[in-house]
Amino acid sequence: MKGAVHFVVWLFFAFVAAHAIASQDTIGPDGINSAGLTLFNGMPLNGSGVDIGQVEEGRPALPGYDSPANSNSFVQPHAAYIQNGQDIKPDMNLDAGHPTIVAGIMISTDNHDDTMPPNGDAPLGIAPMARLTSSAYVTAGGSLAAYRDYILALQFIANGNYVNQSTGKPKLSPGDLLDGNSQLTLGVDWVAQRYDALNVVAGNQGQPTSQMLPLPTDQFNGMTIARSQKLGGVYRQVSTQNNYTEDADGERTSISLIAPGDGVEVAGPGTSESIVNGTSYAAPHVTATAALLRQYAEERITNAPSALWGPNSRHHQVMKAVLMNSADKMKDDGTFIPPGETNPIPQGRLLGMERTVVMQDGISTWFNSDAYDDSIDGQGQFFPLDEQMGAGHLNAHRALEQFRPGERDFNAGEVPMIGWDYGTTSGTGDLNANRYQLQGNLLGGSFVSITLVWDRQVTFASDTVPKNIYNSGDSFAPYSDDGINPPDDSIINDLSLYLVEKGGSIAQAVAASISSVGTVEHIFFQIPETGGYEFWVVQEDDDVGSTQDYAVAWWAMSAGPMLGGDFNNDGIVNAADLAVWQSNFGSGSAADADGDGDTDGNDFAIWQRNLGMTAATINSAAVPEPAALLLLALCAPLILRRRVAVFSEGSLTP
Repeated sequence: MKGAVHFVVWLFFAFVAAHAIASQDTIGPDGINSAGLTLFNGMPLNGSGVDIGQVEEGRPALPGYDSPANSNSFVQPHAAYIQNGQDIKPDMNLDAGHPTIVAGIMISTDNHDDTMPPNGDAPLGIAPMARLTSSAYVTAGGSLAAYRDYILALQFIANGNYVNQSTGKPKLSPGDLLDGNSQLTLGVDWVAQRYDALNVVAGNQGQPTSQMLPLPTDQFNGMTIARSQKLGGVYRQVSTQNNYTEDADGERTSISLIAPGDGVEVAGPGTSESIVNGTSYAAPHVTATAALLRQYAEERITNAPSALWGPNSRHHQVMKAVLMNSADKMKDDGTFIPPGETNPIPQGRLLGMERTVVMQDGISTWFNSDAYDDSIDGQGQFFPLDEQMGAGHLNAHRALEQFRPGERDFNAGEVPMIGWDYGTTSGTGDLNANRYQLQGNLLGGSFVSITLVWDRQVTFASDTVPKNIYNSGDSFAPYSDDGINPPDDSIINDLSLYLVEKGGSIAQAVAASISSVGTVEHIFFQIPETGGYEFWVVQEDDDVGSTQDYAVAWWAMSAGPMLGGDFNNDGIVNAADLAVWQSNFGSGSAADADGDGDTDGNDFAIWQRNLGMTAATINSAAVPEPAALLLLALCAPLILRRRVAVFSEGSLTP
C-alpha cells in the first residue's frame, strides 16, 4: 500500500507540473494538445536533444549577438547561417520579425502571460528545448538564382532534420502548372530523399492571389500545411482566409494537414508579444510536433532499447505517416451524426478523435469531402486527401499515441490495433503485397485509419562536381508520366492500399485507396461488420524500380472485451493509456473506465490495477484507492481564454 501511495503522490505532482502550461492556447487541448506530453519515464517531451531547421529569406535574431531591439531572449536559435554556411555579421541578413516569430512558435521559452488583463495564454514554444538552426537564402525576387539559393540553404541544414519553411516563391510565369516540375520544388523533394529530411512547408494560402507564393507547396516528399481558426473556442475550422486557387495540378491536392494559424500568440523582437494570423504560423506547429516525436524515439533507442525502436523511427516518411494518420476528423464523443443518417456514431468508434473539423463553410466535414468514401465502389478511393484539410487537424497528443507502439513489421506476425512500419516492397502485383494482419477482430461500425506515404525519386539533369551534392550550377530532371510520352528520369512508383477481410483477396477488398497521382494513400473507413481484417501495401508498377521504401501508420478499434484502463483500445494497459487519461482528466469521457460518463480518479485507479494486462488476461475493475481519489480530485484546471487578432501574415511574410 505504501508503494502505491508513493506512486500516486508522484503522479499527482507530475500531473500538476505537466498541466501548469496547459492553458497555452495553440498548444493546449483547444489547439494541438502538445502541452504536458511526457516520455515513457514521465519526463517532459520538450524537444530536448533534437535538431530542427528553418529556411526563410532572412534569418531570426540571435540574442547576445544581434542588437537587443531585434532579438528576444526567450527565442534562442542554436545557430544561424547564410545559404551554404557563410558567416553572418550582427544585424546583417536579418529579418527580426517573421523568422523570429516562426522560430518562437517552435522554441520560445516564454511562459509569461503579459496580456493586460491576463488572458491565460503565453507564447511558449511547442519544443522549447530543441536546437534550431536557421539558414537564410537572402536573394529576393522570383529569379532562378533565388531558387538556387533556397536549395543551397536547405541542403546545408537538412541532414536528418525536420526543416520548417514558412516562406515560398511565386511561379516564374502565371501560367506555370503546380505539377512539381519547378526547379525549386524538385530541389526540395531531392533534399528530402537525399538527406532524409522532413520538409514542412507553409501553404502560403493566406494572401490575395496577387501575393501568392505557391512554390514549393506542390512538393511530393514533404508536408504542406494550411491554417485553422477557432470555432466555438477550439481550433477546428479550416481558416476562411485560406485561398485554394493555387492548389497542386490535376487531381492531386497540396495540403497534408491543417494547424493553428489564426490568432496565434507569439514572441517577437525585443520583449514584444503579438497575435498573428497566417499559414506561416501553422507550419511550425507541425515541425515542432515532429521534434517531440523524435525526442521520444531517441530516448527509447538510447534508454529503453528494444526491437521496436531503431533508426527507422527517424525517417521523414515515418513522421509524415504518423502525423497524418493521427489527425483529427470527427470528435469521438458519441454525438456525431454522419450526413444523411439519424443515429450518432457510438463513442469509441471514431478512434478517440478530439474534435470535429469543419471546412471553410463552417458546416461541411470529412463526410462531405471527395476523400470520404473509401469503399470499393466509392469515389474516395481515388482522392486520398481533402483539398482544404488534407488528412485533418494536427493533434500532437494523438500523434504520440500513434507513435508509442513502435515499429511493427508485417513479417513478424499479427500487428496491434495501433502501429507503424517502415517497409520495402518486394515486387509488383498482388502476389508480392506486404500484408499486415490486425490482431484479433475489428468492431463492426468502428472506423479504421491507415496512411501510406513514400517518396518520388528526383534525379539531376546536370550534376557538376562534386557529384550528388547540389551546386549552384546544377539542375533537376522534370517529372513527366502522361501515359503518352516516355517518362523522364524522375518518376513515381505507384503504390496502393487495400483493406481486406483476413484470408481474402484484393478482389474481395472492402476498402481501398488507389490514387495514381501522388505519394500518399489514405483510408478512413467504417468497418461493415465485426471480424478479422488485414491491409495490403501493393506496388502497382516499377517505373522507378522493382522495390519501393514506404512508411505506413494505422489505427483501428478492437472488438474484444473491454479491458479496464485500455483507453486507446490497443489491447494492452500501459503508459500510453495513462497519457489519454491525463489529457482528458476532468474535461472529457475518452478515459471513462467505470462507465459514469466522465474521466476522474476512479478511472485512474482502474488503469493502475490493470497496468500491464492485455485483453487476453482481462480481470474485473478494481475498487479505487482513497489516496488516488483524494489527490487527483485536486487536479481539475481552470482555463480562461481571450483572443484579439493584431497582425496578419500579409504584413510579415517576405
